[in-house]
Amino acid sequence: MIVNIQILRALAALMVVFVHCAILVAPIGIPLHVVESFASGVDLFFVISGFIIVQTTQKQPITPWSFMLNRIARVVPLYWLLTILTFAIALFFPNVLGGTKAVFSYLFKSLFFIPYVREDGSIRPILFLGWSLNYEMFFYVIFALGLFLQSPLRRAIAVGASILGLVVIGQLSGHNMSAEAYIWTGPIMIEFVMGVAIGTFYAQLPASRQAALVGLVLAPLFLVMLILSSWLLPDMATIIRAPAAAGLLICALLMERGGLAIKSRPLVLLGDASYALYLTHPFVAQGITKFAVDLHILNSATSILFVIAIYALACTVAVLVFKYVERPLTRATRRAFGISRQLVPVRGL
Repeated sequence: MIVNIQILRALAALMVVFVHCAILVAPIGIPLHVVESFASGVDLFFVISGFIIVQTTQKQPITPWSFMLNRIARVVPLYWLLTILTFAIALFFPNVLGGTKAVFSYLFKSLFFIPYVREDGSIRPILFLGWSLNYEMFFYVIFALGLFLQSPLRRAIAVGASILGLVVIGQLSGHNMSAEAYIWTGPIMIEFVMGVAIGTFYAQLPASRQAALVGLVLAPLFLVMLILSSWLLPDMATIIRAPAAAGLLICALLMERGGLAIKSRPLVLLGDASYALYLTHPFVAQGITKFAVDLHILNSATSILFVIAIYALACTVAVLVFKYVERPLTRATRRAFGISRQLVPVRGL
């Protein structure tokens, strides 16, 4: 296990949590566009995902079918459980979730990662954070097709060229395209390509204390670039976030290879639970936010306290869900698929 990767995954999830604290931090003067810039944690997730998939498939031969079964067992069970829970809330308590409607066709498309346009014009599934999984699963399909090529280098080139080609087609097509085409040709897909490239050439990265120190110095700069790009340079944010996330990943890898692994057990555990944190934290954040607003106790004095409460409770819930829901569900699904062992020792998104 690459410890620093787990730390980055924890960091990425914690960044996304802050996005859903927007109402709570408004009383202390933090603008919405600043809070939303922390959504770039998803960009970091995507680059990490490309890296992990390459690294794990290089170590042992695997068929495209086995790869997809492994990915389904990893991603689908918890996502389906929370999607169905969200649908049930929207069905029986329609006023609670606002724009989320209990439409059965939406449920079907959400469960099978088919993008669709909501009534408000957004392209999001019932469990709205699942929008990122629509990209993730499409990347898995492309990578699975790449597994027909035995050479890791040729596979990486084919996967990268396919994704880049789709992005170019999307950019040339303009805005008149279906929801599926809009998602599957989105520029954010390039972040998977960057992760694939880093994973392919990982063994060539220097493994020295000097390189690790360079990574330690540059990592905060890439992190600041990743976060600030969205609100300082909004017109160039997409162009900046991808290399910033890739640079942060390279720094973490250089540090690990040079002996500077961040061996914090709580952070590693949170990295393990980052998928659960990513999917479950909106329930916590929205619950605490509604509590504070409805009781009229949200002000500049209580704002930070509520944010701390969200982080504490969301992390606790995530760890519990990871240990007692996600992990058992994943194991049960693997057994049902006849998968004897886990393909991915370092967990992807």
